[in-house]
Amino acid sequence: MGKQNLLCNYCTLLIVSVLLFLISCVGFNDKGTGSDLNNTSEIVESLNFSYDPFSNTYDADFHSKVFSNLLLNENSTHFVATKSDTSQLESLFVEIKRGYSLEKGTVDSLIERQYHNFPHAMDVLVTTHLLLESGGRVFLTDEEEAALLIAALGHDALHSGVFNSFLIRSNHPYALEDGNKSIQEKRSLKFLLNALDANSIFVSEKGASDQEKDTNMNSRKLIQEAILWTDMARHKEQVDSVKEVLPILISKLNKARKKQDLSNSQLGSSHSDIENGIDLSSELPSEVRHLVAGFILHCADVSNLGKPWVLSEKWAFLVCSEFFTQGDLEKQLKMDVSMNCDRESTSIPKSQINFGKYVIEELYQLLAKIISDGGGQIIENYKNNQARWAELFAEEEKSGKRYEYSKLRQI
Repeated sequence: MGKQNLLCNYCTLLIVSVLLFLISCVGFNDKGTGSDLNNTSEIVESLNFSYDPFSNTYDADFHSKVFSNLLLNENSTHFVATKSDTSQLESLFVEIKRGYSLEKGTVDSLIERQYHNFPHAMDVLVTTHLLLESGGRVFLTDEEEAALLIAALGHDALHSGVFNSFLIRSNHPYALEDGNKSIQEKRSLKFLLNALDANSIFVSEKGASDQEKDTNMNSRKLIQEAILWTDMARHKEQVDSVKEVLPILISKLNKARKKQDLSNSQLGSSHSDIENGIDLSSELPSEVRHLVAGFILHCADVSNLGKPWVLSEKWAFLVCSEFFTQGDLEKQLKMDVSMNCDRESTSIPKSQINFGKYVIEELYQLLAKIISDGGGQIIENYKNNQARWAELFAEEEKSGKRYEYSKLRQI
């Protein structure tokens, strides 16, 4: 009798488990994360600056379809006017994603890439899309927008989880591959260009017209320049360069508005400019368009300080945690510990305050002058976040207790 009861209980448990699995599958598909590209399209249209790349509702297949949907759907704002198809882009996506898992432990087992990983790549991809959609695309051609989105996804592939300066100081072989400038950015770029070649994207086939060849060459050049601009060592150089072209961008923008009898009260581009058909790409030389594209990618790359607090705090914790593993390795190697890499002395709130004050604030302000809608949202979030970090730092100073990240903490 005891064995029969046990068998009955086991069967009941098995049936319940199967039912729960089937229910979970139905719920999963209802969230639009299944294979239906139309559902994915609806979610793409609803993307905003609160996008959470860590959400369990987003699986690899969903992310792949978001990527290809952004680039191939004719209703998308970034439609690729090339011969690329869904299978090529999905294959490219898989290859790029693989690039974010290849460098694990290559520098040292102590290094944990908690920030420079695939969720960061998806976050930068979506943020780049949002900045384009909120006004940035008036400065670029369709193909350049597509190239920029591809660059956004692949910009940190092969990242080893340490600073370029660490690779140089430790005489790492990577520092000897292609000079001591933009070491990781160059490696990411080479990986991405090889992935594009393997999938015949932005590659001129035999019999291609001169126009097609020029378009593909221009797209690859934009990808190259945009990724190299993500090197923080070039931050000031980029900001200064964008400041120089800002008057030209605004002048042409307001002139186009005036031609269409539109209000030019807003300084930077906006979504309404896109809706009104303003396109300045033919009036700007490729050098300026590429500079703007690189600036958009750089802003997206460091946009975590300008995201809603719950996301911004998590990104801050993850990037500092990654820095701390570099600091642990530097201590082990008897090297001077890099700034913000000592887990014993670094205050996360203070590091965010200082990074914002001395680096990011000027960047965000410049972004808002070029792209009013997206830049304005990022600036507003940034100010709120800085106030919150100031409160947390004050709590540290008053209590003598170090800040601890809590995913339950709210504004």
